[in-house]
Formats: sequence, structure tokens, C-alpha cells
Amino acid sequence: NHGEPLCNRRLPDMVRYIKSKGITSRISIHTNASLLGEDYVCDLADSGIDKVVVSLQGMTSEKYRQVCGASMDMNRLYDMLRLFSQKKKNTMLHVKVADVALEPGEEELFYEKFLPIADRVFVEKIVPIWKGTEFSERQAKTMVQNK
Repeated sequence: NHGEPLCNRRLPDMVRYIKSKGITSRISIHTNASLLGEDYVCDLADSGIDKVVVSLQGMTSEKYRQVCGASMDMNRLYDMLRLFSQKKKNTMLHVKVADVALEPGEEELFYEKFLPIADRVFVEKIVPIWKGTEFSERQAKTMVQNK
């Protein structure tokens, strides 16, 4: 339920098993997709998984470093998602990013880049969830950068 599902290299086998036994009608995962390699992409695409939701932390490797403190080769990530899109059968591929993880002008770039390879792309609007909380765009960007 929590954590990065792609850490389990047997995930495609688990999906096949669950599908073969009819345990549930739908299998979906949420991932940052950082662990996708060519073989893993092909195996996951062939597994019969119903939906893969990819959460991006920005549009550049530098933004990933700022937000997550982790190295991410964005060109490689994009190539793996494009390959998954080509190999998948009935799997829905959704790609999302939080508005506060985008620099000015990057929202258009996000849609241009991911609309051709994903079934659905969207920018999540970050809003406060506690009544009486003020949340400006500047505060949100500060929170992301200090994370």
C-alpha cells in the first residue's frame, strides 16, 4: 500500500498471479518510475497491470535534486516511459506533476512532452487541507525547495 512498488522486482509476476486467480478486478500502482529499466519496462507492460500512475517531482534532473535530494536522469526516465507506452497493451498510463514542482512556463512543456506517450496527464493543484490555513504559491514553492 505504501512505498515504491517498483522496488519489488517480482511485481510483474505478482500482477500475473493476481490476474490469473481473479483476486481483484483491477491492479494499479503509483510510482516515481525511477527504477524502470528496459527489461523491467517490458516485463511490467506484459504483466497485464491495469493502471500505472507516475508522479513526477519536476521536469529536470536539477528540480528532482531540489525536491527529493535524489539524482534522476530525466531523459532516461522519459525514454523508459515512452518505451512502456509502446509496449503496453490495455494498461492505462497516467503521468502527473504537482504545480509547485514546475517552474514558470514548464506546465506547457509538461503537456507537450507527456501527452503523446500517456493516456492521461495532469498537473495537480496543491491546496491547503486544513480550514483557516493560508497557502500562497510562494509558500508552496518554499516548502518544496526545503523538503
